Amino acid sequence: MDKIETLYQSPQRIFTLQDLRVIWREPNPDTLKSLASYYVRVKKLIRLRRGLYSLGHKIDWLEVAQNLIHPSYITLESALYYFGIIYQKSNTISCFAPYNKIIPIQNWKFSFHQAQDKILYAPQGLIQKKTFTIASAERALTDWLYLRGESHFDRLDKINKDKLLEMTDIYQSKAVEKRILKITKML
Repeated sequence: MDKIETLYQSPQRIFTLQDLRVIWREPNPDTLKSLASYYVRVKKLIRLRRGLYSLGHKIDWLEVAQNLIHPSYITLESALYYFGIIYQKSNTISCFAPYNKIIPIQNWKFSFHQAQDKILYAPQGLIQKKTFTIASAERALTDWLYLRGESHFDRLDKINKDKLLEMTDIYQSKAVEKRILKITKML
């Protein structure tokens, strides 16, 4: 089977060099880089940035975000837009990660915000999709309240009050708890 065909067997369409090494079972790093370069030259792979490749032109930018920094999850305005809580679409994808970093790729900006381990590794309200992890509407809203404070949200009626209250334990912050309680009064 052709190496590109083996990639199509995977559910993902974004691959790091490490992914390619595992899928192609190629232990030699020089050979691996040569193979990746070859497939970019013959237009079977698209190089998004050093060590990150796309299989095809229809790129899932949420999957790209998930492959840039590990561990991380998609949250804030990106998740709030995904779940219809805000209407403003952006070409920035926001994530929580172990450190702050902004990574531009093509017309997109990936903004990683440092989160404490107790937040980053808390499983409550995280949804594992096929190729990325995203905060639920309630988790994204509480992440927003934690990082940025209060704001205007277009569709709070889509928020489940009970699930929102369950998120307070993650942050262990009186200020966040107070903001969450204020939001729940609007629901």
